[in-house]
Amino acid sequence: MSLLQNANAIPSRGYDLEQSLRFDHDSSARLTKTFAPRGDAQKNTLSVWVKSAGLKDTRENIFSAALNDSNRQQFYIQNNTLRLFGRTANSNDLELYSNQVFRDPAAWYHVVVAMDSTQGTAANRARIYVNGEEITSWSTSSRWAQNYQGWWGRNIEHSIGTDVDNNTYDNYMDGYLSEMHFVDGQQLTPASFGETDSSTNQWIPKEVTGMTYGTNGFYLPFSGTDSPTAITDTHTGKTESAHTVTANGNAETSSTQKKFGNASYKCAATGDFLSIPDNTNFDFGSGDFTISAW
Repeated sequence: MSLLQNANAIPSRGYDLEQSLRFDHDSSARLTKTFAPRGDAQKNTLSVWVKSAGLKDTRENIFSAALNDSNRQQFYIQNNTLRLFGRTANSNDLELYSNQVFRDPAAWYHVVVAMDSTQGTAANRARIYVNGEEITSWSTSSRWAQNYQGWWGRNIEHSIGTDVDNNTYDNYMDGYLSEMHFVDGQQLTPASFGETDSSTNQWIPKEVTGMTYGTNGFYLPFSGTDSPTAITDTHTGKTESAHTVTANGNAETSSTQKKFGNASYKCAATGDFLSIPDNTNFDFGSGDFTISAW
């Protein structure tokens, strides 16, 4: 799994997505996260730009969550179609398989999966959009009952680029993902994440600002080469050089909360802290000094 630039960038006139995350099927590439609190299992939205690496009959999972094999929810590509699937107590109760096919391995597709089981109209409880347009033609179509509690957003393991079942992974993706949003607690439309270019009439990404992601929501821009625990001192003066910053415990950068730039430092529990080796730059002496932070 690697970050790629330029050749796999998503062209835009206003907001360029210059990098993506490459998922290599043969390397079992994946991202996983088990949420601690339970989020909203009735309302949520997944938005992501997808580029498949080739034409295959095998299942390639984009986003999944599972308590076990009998209780799961997953969104994947198979036979060049998009598929949303859910199972409860080993009974398949959510199946949306598109008639529309997506065969172009060079194309980027913006996909939005918007869930809200509280809707009175069954067709509105699970909606899938591609490049701003809703898919309405399905080879298989069944949706959860009204007010059903789904699996995305629960305090169970979630995975990107693979299917998950009790720490067992399969059906790996072979392709690229960029600009992934998971919004917990809202059923949104593509207009929250993209727009039509007035000059070309093409669907393009736009910068998302002011988004409320909810309890278990997240934003993954895949825009840098550093890991969440790679924290860099970017300030150097006339005489000092950069200091080595070490993340301890589960300290990391997080894009979920930020005041400036793209991220902030997350310290969520005892034992989470940053450390810097002793240096004469930190000899404050006996005079007055000020420390400022957001």
